[in-house]
Parts: sequence; structure tokens; C-alpha cells
Amino acid sequence: MKKYFLLAIFAFFATSTAMAQSTFNGLYVGAAGGYSSGKTHFSDGVTNSVTSANFDSPVWDIDAGLGHSILHFFYLGLGAKYQGFTDAKVSKNDTKVDVDNAAFIVLTPGILITQRTLLYANLGLGQVNANYSQDSLIKNATSIDGPHESWSAIYGIGLKRGLNDYISLGAEFNHVDAGSAGLSNNISALRYNEGLINLTFYL
Repeated sequence: MKKYFLLAIFAFFATSTAMAQSTFNGLYVGAAGGYSSGKTHFSDGVTNSVTSANFDSPVWDIDAGLGHSILHFFYLGLGAKYQGFTDAKVSKNDTKVDVDNAAFIVLTPGILITQRTLLYANLGLGQVNANYSQDSLIKNATSIDGPHESWSAIYGIGLKRGLNDYISLGAEFNHVDAGSAGLSNNISALRYNEGLINLTFYL
């Protein structure tokens, strides 16, 4: 009797796990679109001091990875995210800044609220690519003119709802912090926030 009781418990949890995993398990690919707003700090060749400028731009995103539910309640995913900006450009005094793209490796821990509703966090590291150009008349040994690649951190939160077993629709908000590492001794920071609507396909 005890044997059958244990088998029944195992079958219950196995069935519950399969139900909870039906939408978000396995390989996935996705696309997203939204809007970003940020600020970059840089050395100003006119005033010879660090200044800042804000930028706003539509942003698009593609991502792919692998995810799996744990104990029919927790979720863990690992994937890659690539972002492009359509108009992340600013101009101030002698300097023009164009934020081109960004790429990240992202860990995605989450909680399955229901079998088709996932609340998750994005935690990742990657690189933001931006191009800085300055008036050729004032360039000097500390000029920031040219492309710059910055190691960056991304973190945020999101919610996905499975439309069926293979497709989910969701929204997420992320903050990207490039700081000063890897840019230049004259650039102090590049940071932005973004809001995205995403559509994900599970293979």
C-alpha cells in the first residue's frame, strides 16, 4: 500500500511539473521592440571638462537560449541578447555620440505564477558599442574620437504569458550600466533604461 501511495505522489508531481513546464521549457528564440532612454558622460573638447548628454531612441531586440522549470515552480534560463538602436544619437558642443548596438549573455531566474505565466529577472553581462566623434580642429592626445566598446551590466524584470504551448507574449524593463570600464579615460559613463514588448517561440 505504501508503495502505491508513493507512486501516486510521484505521478502527481510529475504531471504537475509537466503542466507547469509546457510553455517555457526548452530552446527558445524571440524578438522584441520598445523604447530606450539614457545618458552618456564624456570629455568635452570645448570646455575641457566632463559633460553629459541625454539620448532617446526606439530599440529592437533578438534573443535565443535555453530555459527549464524546476520543481514546477521555479524557472532558470540562459541566453544571448542582441540589441540595435534606430536613433540613439546626441550632439553637444564639439562632440557627437551614436550608440550603435549592444550584446549580452543573460541569466534569467524566474517564478512560474501559473503554468503559462512567468515572472522573471534579467541578470547579464555584455558589451555596448558607441561611436564618438569630435571636431578635428580641437582633437588632442586625450581625444575620444572613434568607436568605443564598453563592458556593461544589464538587469531588469519581466512578465511573460503563454498564448499556447509554443508562443508567449510579454513585457520587460531593463537597465544597462556601461560605467567607465573599457571606454576611455575621458568617458565616465554610458547608461540607459529600456521598455520592451517581446514575442517568444519555444522549440
